[in-house]
Amino acid sequence: MAVDEAQKLDAEYDSDDESSPDLEWMLGFAEEPAQRSSLLRHHFPSKVGGAPAWLDPVDLPHEDQLICGLSGLPLDFLCQLYAPVDTPSATAFHRTILLFISPKGSKLHLPGAVRAFRCQLPRGNPFYSFEPPDEGSSPPALTLEQQTELGNRDRWASPEAATRVYKELHLDVEPEEDGYEEDDEGDEGPEKLSNGALCLQSFHPLSFVPALQLSHASGSR
Repeated sequence: MAVDEAQKLDAEYDSDDESSPDLEWMLGFAEEPAQRSSLLRHHFPSKVGGAPAWLDPVDLPHEDQLICGLSGLPLDFLCQLYAPVDTPSATAFHRTILLFISPKGSKLHLPGAVRAFRCQLPRGNPFYSFEPPDEGSSPPALTLEQQTELGNRDRWASPEAATRVYKELHLDVEPEEDGYEEDDEGDEGPEKLSNGALCLQSFHPLSFVPALQLSHASGSR
């Protein structure tokens, strides 16, 4: 993408943002989890770092989808958000967004350095109970075939094969209320958050390739 085009899209994004007074900002607070088991995939966690807690533990991204488009290096896993829609559909009761970033920090502001994936499943699916899991429980066991498929495709399943892994923390996502401080002098610099929280909406949209849908179109999984 040319620099002029990127700047034009950036201006359009800022204009859309300013014209939406009812826009709800979400803040993510990275915290130590009360229980490590709460970050397992069947608890549908929002988290930073560690290994991806794949919503669909079998239909994973292909290896070439997890390569930085700029450096050619494997992407690092940054975070994931459990983000179910307000009105679940027959094929999207569960929904998780996973974010992977280039290992080259100097390139993170460029298109292609960050990749977002969306995975969704119906409430009735092969991997999870229809009802919420018990606290402290383990994920439902996979079949031998599913375990083999996961082992072959999950780079983070093997410590030797995994790329850099960040410290694993729970990500508590809440609507912004009093954390945002207006600058009375009209400074147009970065947003100031009084509590130092991560402003989820401040991720630059030009850094993302289109989100890739991981679930099957048929809705069978």
